[in-house]
This record gives sequence, C-alpha cells and structure tokens, in this order.
Amino acid sequence: MARKNGKEMETGVLAQAESEPAGPGDGPTAVPIAEAAEETVGEGESPGRPESITLERGGAEQVTADTVRITMGAAGMVEAKEVSVVQGAVGMVRAEDVSITQGGVGMVAAEEVEIRQGGAQWILAREEVSIEQGGAMWITAGHVEMKPGSGAVFVIAPRVEGEIRALFDWRGALAFGAAFGMVAGIVRSARRRR
Repeated sequence: MARKNGKEMETGVLAQAESEPAGPGDGPTAVPIAEAAEETVGEGESPGRPESITLERGGAEQVTADTVRITMGAAGMVEAKEVSVVQGAVGMVRAEDVSITQGGVGMVAAEEVEIRQGGAQWILAREEVSIEQGGAMWITAGHVEMKPGSGAVFVIAPRVEGEIRALFDWRGALAFGAAFGMVAGIVRSARRRR
C-alpha cells in the first residue's frame, strides 16, 4: 500500500477513469483504481463507482464500474453493466453484457455473453450466449448460438443454434449420470466388503 494525498492505495495497479472532460483537449487520465472510485457521479450513473475503467497490461483484484475494458490484463472479480476482455483473463464477471475476445474467464453471470476465440469455464446468461471459435465447460442460457469452431461440454438451453459440439446433450448427460452412478455404487460396495 502506498499513500497519496493522505490516502492509502494499492501501488502498481493503474486504470483509466473516464469522466466528462472539463474543457477542450481534456480527456481521460490514468489514475490508480482506488482513486477512480472517487470520480463524480453523473446523471444515470451508479453512485460510488466510476463510469468507465480501462485496465491495460495490468492487474486488479476487484474492479467495479459501469463499463470495464481489460486489454492484456487480468482481474479477479469484475462487476459492471458492460465488460470487454481482449487478450486478458478474469476470474469472475457479473455484468449485463460481456464480450471476450482471445481471452478467458472462469465464471460469467450476465444477460448476454459473446465469446470470440476465447473461453469460459462457467457461463450463466439470462438471454443469449454466442460463441465463435471458442469454448466453455458449462453453458446455461435462454438461447445459445454456437458458430463454427466452437464447443462446450454441457449446454442447457431451450434454444440452441449452429454447429454445436457438446460433449453431452440432455440424453447423453442422463446416460452418463446413470452409468457414473452404477460405477460409483459398485466401487462403494467393493470398499465395504473389505
């Protein structure tokens, strides 16, 4: 932790907080993430969090803003209305719209998710998931669109479009569960006999 202007803040983590420019030629400036949360709140914005944070070639434990853009960086947890990850990684994302390009996310909870040449382990989306040349282990959504070169292990959705290469559909998952249960029962019986 470092101190600046009498306040403690984390060092080595920089972001850009965008607010309305004060005058001509004034644009976004790079500030520590701890200070980005102190930006003034405009009309329609959430109080206590900045309008936008851009994280480039850096890392952060937790990022909260209306819009978060991560380029060649990483974050543990991101909460925002809109999240864009390009060649980066995030542990968990909670947002309305999520876009991942050549990056990876551990868990996504969002309204809509779009993945291009990237992946996610768990995706939970209320509305739509679109994956192009990417993959996921588990997808639960209202509508899933799998474009060429995409795959998933488990897909649970009322509507699925495209060339889906799921390891298990609902019938396969049911058969796998039954077979796994039988094998587990046999192993358990064998252990009890000893």
